[in-house]
Amino acid sequence: MDTKRLWFKRMALGGLCAVAGTLAFILVVNFVVNSISILGSTPDYTNIQLTTDRATAYFGSAVLAVIVELLAVFALGAAVGLATLPFAETWTSLLGLSVLHFAVTGGLALLVGWSYCWLGLSWQAFLAVYLAIYLLIWLVRWVIWYSELRRMRKALHLK
Repeated sequence: MDTKRLWFKRMALGGLCAVAGTLAFILVVNFVVNSISILGSTPDYTNIQLTTDRATAYFGSAVLAVIVELLAVFALGAAVGLATLPFAETWTSLLGLSVLHFAVTGGLALLVGWSYCWLGLSWQAFLAVYLAIYLLIWLVRWVIWYSELRRMRKALHLK
């Protein structure tokens, strides 16, 4: 399969999964929050919000806020979709691609946080949390990849 086509396919699938997951999460949160009834009142399921009031005020309308948020989520999902590609053959290309992916997904995660108006954290705290999550995921992926490689080498009676 052509490399560009494979990248596009992974990006589209990652973006669509991110948007679908985000919408499902938002609907579940709305259902739970709107199900809360105080003193036996009837739950109000008519008040479904796809964005926060703060984001609506910042962008000027709920529709524009939702569009910006979902575009940011799609872009982040597309970048994460590219991370599902196999590791590079050499350490130098692996390091270069990892640094590039870290920078792109970090910028897109920052964009998602900005679009949802979540960034009450300082940029240093955001960077520390993002770095910890990224390194943990990268390490888990590398361990899985390396164990599969060792299993294949063992099956082929190689070192």
